[in-house]
Amino acid sequence: MTKTTARLAAALISAVALSTTAIGGARAQQPPVGGAPGGAPMQDPLGLSADQKKKIDAIQTKYKPQIAALQKKWQPQFLAIQKKYQALAQPLAKDNSPAGQKKQQELMGKMQAEMKPLMDKAMKETKPLQDKVTKEINQVLTPKQQATLKQLLGGMRAPGM
Repeated sequence: MTKTTARLAAALISAVALSTTAIGGARAQQPPVGGAPGGAPMQDPLGLSADQKKKIDAIQTKYKPQIAALQKKWQPQFLAIQKKYQALAQPLAKDNSPAGQKKQQELMGKMQAEMKPLMDKAMKETKPLQDKVTKEINQVLTPKQQATLKQLLGGMRAPGM
């Protein structure tokens, strides 16, 4: 993956990061920018042209402040819930018995139930921005590139894709 492809995937992931942050209480993993571990250059699975790279960089730059503001608003709330449940789960982590595993599952269910209303609000607020980013990037990509990007993102559905 080239630097631009990695940033493209990261931008789309960032646009949906608020919704995925709540799933499991963790941030969406972003591809490394600048190459693979060890400094090896990454392949460009999208086959972006120089013109596409410029256009995508411009889209990313355009929306970066808005994405950052939304993440700043919502992420602390998700992390607070995550920390709360991590503290509750820590004593259960050593108990591998069926009863211990059941308690862990119940705790996970409670955390998800507590996060759901917050996640719904965050997703509702971020959807217009997700739609804009996705629409603009899709206008730069060919249908084949769109399909490849969708596959690279692990089937995570971004609006318009």
